[in-house]
Parts: sequence; structure tokens; C-alpha cells
Amino acid sequence: MDRLRTAISALGGWDQAANSADPEQDRQSGFRVIAQSATIVANLLRVAEGGEPNLPDPRRSYPENFLWMITGREPSPAEVRAFDQTLIAYAEHELPNSTFAARVIASTLADLYGALTGAVASLKGPLHGGANEAVMEMLLEAGDEDGLERLIREKLARKERIMGFGHRVYMRRMDPRAQLLKETLAQLVAEKGDPEGEKLVRMCQRGEDVMRQEKGLFPNLDYYAAPVYWVLGIPIDLYTPIFFAARTAGLVAHVVEQHAHNRLFRPRVLYTGPRGLKP
Repeated sequence: MDRLRTAISALGGWDQAANSADPEQDRQSGFRVIAQSATIVANLLRVAEGGEPNLPDPRRSYPENFLWMITGREPSPAEVRAFDQTLIAYAEHELPNSTFAARVIASTLADLYGALTGAVASLKGPLHGGANEAVMEMLLEAGDEDGLERLIREKLARKERIMGFGHRVYMRRMDPRAQLLKETLAQLVAEKGDPEGEKLVRMCQRGEDVMRQEKGLFPNLDYYAAPVYWVLGIPIDLYTPIFFAARTAGLVAHVVEQHAHNRLFRPRVLYTGPRGLKP
């Protein structure tokens, strides 16, 4: 995420129309950033390891290009469709921390790149981004359905947070994006005929059942995005950067809207410290 944050900021240096708060210019720059962010994210690990980047092929669709650049192999139509559904699910979701950060920055009439860089910084925090990576690491640590149930119950006994469950918007029901990706995972695994994927499907259902029984919590988007990415052969370290690349479309739309109807964010604070102090 550090490299991604720096790369997004650097893009502004190559955009001659940067330093603009014009909504129409935001749109034009935004189209480029949506494409550029996918290329950057897809090649983060490859370039860091000294390899040559995979460059996009204009004959491919956006999700097909993105997945091909990540894995370096020709994806099947089923894989492209599954990956595309995760990108759509992550693209926009009202006003989470990163989107709020982007709008606050844009409200100063800072340019699109400044707002997007702030959003990346917000996503680096484990309470916002990173949940999909934590979910996959938990599934791998557990190994199978019984192992996952045991691991979840142990974590709950220690009052640890189980990543991938609960959402402030969906307090009493399942995140509809999670339901979509639950179905996507099952379809992808069935089309690939993947025994390991079939085990992941069973594990996820067991974890879902345990959390609903013990805590009354439902899966969120990250819980099912993680195993979809694993079945697609995507490295875990790219899960959160992919979240940002997908969310770029929504972030650009928010910045356009903020610049078009701008009011500066300036909340007040309430002092709760000691009073009556003497110098």
C-alpha cells in the first residue's frame, strides 16, 4: 500500500491538467486513473521483485486485462466474469472512511490526485482496508471446516475480532454484496472443478453458520471476496490494492460531485480534557 500510495500521488506529476478542481477535468483525469490504477496494482509485486511489468492489451476488456496482468496467464471467461463481479461489488459504497477522506480533501479544492492519495492512506489502516487479506489468512490457518470452527471459537473466547463479519450499514442482515460473491464463488469453483475451491466453499459456510449462531453477525463483502481471489490465483498481498483499484471509479465520482457542489468540510470538536488548569 505504501508503493501504491506513492504511485497514485506521482501520477499527478504526469497529468498536465493536475492542480485543477474543475469537475469536467476531474472526469477526464479520472478515466485515466481508473485504467492506470489497475496497471499499477497488477504489477506491484512483479516490479518489486525485479521483474518486468505486464502491460495492458487494448484488445482485452478491463477485468480481463487486470486479471491477466496480475497472473500472467490467459484467464477463462468464468474467471473474468468472477473477477469483474468483485470489481463491481467494490466500486462504490456510500461514505466509508476512505471516501470521506477523499471528499474532505477535495473540499479544499485540492485536485483529484490529492484526494485519491488520501483515500489510499485511509485504506492502509487495518480497520478499513486489509480485511479481505485477514480473512484469507484465517482460512489458510484453519485448513478445513472443523479447523475454522475451532479457530473462530478460540478467537471469540479471547474476545478477538473475526474479520469479514459485521458491517455498520448492514447490522441485522447479510451484506448484499457478500451474497453476490458467495454465489460467484460457488459458480467459479463449479466451473473450474476445483477440489480446493470446493473445500473453501464448505469452510466459508461453516464460518458463516458459527458467527451467526454465536454473535448474530453476517458476512460482509470481504469474507467472500477473499476466497474468490484465492481461487483466481491472486497473491494475498494484492487483495487490498485491488480493493482500491476497483473503488477508484467510485472515488472519482465522489470527487467530481464534491468539486461541482463544494462546501468546505470544517467540523467542530468538543473538548473533554481537564479544566481549571493553572499555567
